[in-house]
Amino acid sequence: MDMKRKVALLALLLLLAACATSVQWTKPGAAQAQIDADLKACREAAEKAAAPLRQRAATPSGALSYPSGTELGADRQMALAQRQDACMRERGYRLVRSTGP
Repeated sequence: MDMKRKVALLALLLLLAACATSVQWTKPGAAQAQIDADLKACREAAEKAAAPLRQRAATPSGALSYPSGTELGADRQMALAQRQDACMRERGYRLVRSTGP
């Protein structure tokens, strides 16, 4: 099994696990408003960093090609999630299971 398939399988397993249990970011002393603001900032930073994944190659005419295939979509979503998670962890957060409904 090649690396892309292993990563995709791992992502699918993580997604299924996330659906089965609810998780949230937490940081000692952080109010929900701060968590939301940091999550938004990390999401925006991840989006900026992943922007080049939208562009694959120039067409023969020189125009940029924007693929619509599901593989690129999955790769992009994986990259976004990884960057966002890394950003939150760098800010001192960790993911924990929710205790409430």
